[in-house]
Amino acid sequence: MKKLLSWLLVLIVLGFLIQRILLNWSDFIAVSWNFNLLTIICLIALWAGLFVVLTFSWHYLITALGANAKYKDNSRVWILSNAARYLPGTIWQYVGRIQLSSSYGIPVVISSRGLVIESLLNLVAGLLVIVGSSLVLDLAVFQLKLYLLGALLIGIVALFL
Repeated sequence: MKKLLSWLLVLIVLGFLIQRILLNWSDFIAVSWNFNLLTIICLIALWAGLFVVLTFSWHYLITALGANAKYKDNSRVWILSNAARYLPGTIWQYVGRIQLSSSYGIPVVISSRGLVIESLLNLVAGLLVIVGSSLVLDLAVFQLKLYLLGALLIGIVALFL
């Protein structure tokens, strides 16, 4: 039954994506598509590498918090729950991850803590990209906001400590 529900979830996500593309088909075909094969191959490799890193980080985080789980199971949990983010309402990604984790014997407390830590790490990474790109690009618009983002970043790091 669980396997059937997992496949059903994937089909719902794919159906939703296809439905969104079909609804916006006129916008989709109006785009001037220019493909560079080398760029596409590099982007696919980078995207696949990102998924490997993110699934490994989820596995490392969960095992560091005390769960006894296999990498294969944790990667399945991360990939399936991450696909649910494309469903309307982004909460399904997190609910799905907790539910799928518990089906593999990972306690809800550990997967919940892992989600909170993962979200904070994503926030820190995003803030670092914003602050770093603002410094590199020297955008005058971001100067005041840069201090606020820096203070938020320091606050989050202090929270981690």
